[in-house]
Amino acid sequence: MRQGKRVSRSPKRGASKKLAWSVMLRKIALIACIVLLLGSTATLAQDAPLTDCDTYAASDIDTQRKTEGLRLDKVDPAKAIPACKEALSRYPNTPRFQYQLGRAYEKTSENGNALVWYRKAARQGYGIAQVNLGLMYKNGVGGSVKLAQAIVWFRKAAEQGFATGQTNLGDMYANGRGVSRDDAQAVAWYRKAAEQGLALAQFELGNMYAAGRGVAKDDAQAVTWYRKAADQGYALAQFGLGVMYENGSGVSKDHAQADAWWRKAADQGNESAKEKLKKK
Repeated sequence: MRQGKRVSRSPKRGASKKLAWSVMLRKIALIACIVLLLGSTATLAQDAPLTDCDTYAASDIDTQRKTEGLRLDKVDPAKAIPACKEALSRYPNTPRFQYQLGRAYEKTSENGNALVWYRKAARQGYGIAQVNLGLMYKNGVGGSVKLAQAIVWFRKAAEQGFATGQTNLGDMYANGRGVSRDDAQAVAWYRKAAEQGLALAQFELGNMYAAGRGVAKDDAQAVTWYRKAADQGYALAQFGLGVMYENGSGVSKDHAQADAWWRKAADQGNESAKEKLKKK
């Protein structure tokens, strides 16, 4: 029986193969390092340290509910604009600073500049900036009204879980602005925000139950949501809760409770509540 010839491998071919593998592994390692470096850079952009930009732009973000306090009146634009520009010179891709520079410009009514900086932050997925950008498009601030664009940005923020984005998206569905009116969608988005504790959304959800829009009319549920918002000091909900007690809708009639809630609302300047109390 004839045996096959053994094929001897050239030492050169073996060395070449090892060299090729070595080069390939080095390339893989280099690519991995670049990916890690880019990831670290992105993290630094998001997690830049607090600066004077944060102080003077007065942003007050509730990270749990993904909302922001209405503190635009506390922005000091004379200090905030240069501080935020300086912060961006050191951390140019940080959406927090881009957003806060937008706030500072909005305070000075430089709405075109505010729009530019909100857009930069929004495009990086910064939820609060997406909400503010949506509001500017909705109201035509810094340009013409663009309801379709408002919907786009409200939805992006809403899908990230931002309660203010969810509430604004609910409003668009409830009023048929930029989309066909859809009460069920409005209720769905209001509920998401209401369950995060946003008083405005709780009040609007109460209105939907009181009117039977998008849900079966349910005065008891209306009272529940009005109360949640009223307990947070939301004047419109306090007035509404007073009306429910006055009429015995969803609760037993109780004029003392009605007066108490109207007084709370009136103390905040609610004119309807003041009128109710005048008639007593």
